[in-house]
Amino acid sequence: MFPLNEVVNLSIFSIIPPEILFTIFLVVLAITTVLKAFALWYAARNHQVLWFVAILVLNTLGILEIIYLATFRKDKQLRGATASTVASPASKE
Repeated sequence: MFPLNEVVNLSIFSIIPPEILFTIFLVVLAITTVLKAFALWYAARNHQVLWFVAILVLNTLGILEIIYLATFRKDKQLRGATASTVASPASKE
């Protein structure tokens, strides 16, 4: 039979206090939730259904969300161009 007690004692989780592990867990949870919310918002707004479903279903600790937000977000390229090319109504007078 496999000795379960030896495996638990060799675990890195037995070295770190539970309070620190819980704090790390909460920080990672907060960061991934915020990243997921932003990525889902932009994917839905840009009608990118495949990205929306992938981000919603896959839990990658924020890796997929960061990749999407950094490279595949459609309005990322449009933001700088629209702000500089759109003239305000007051400047036309």
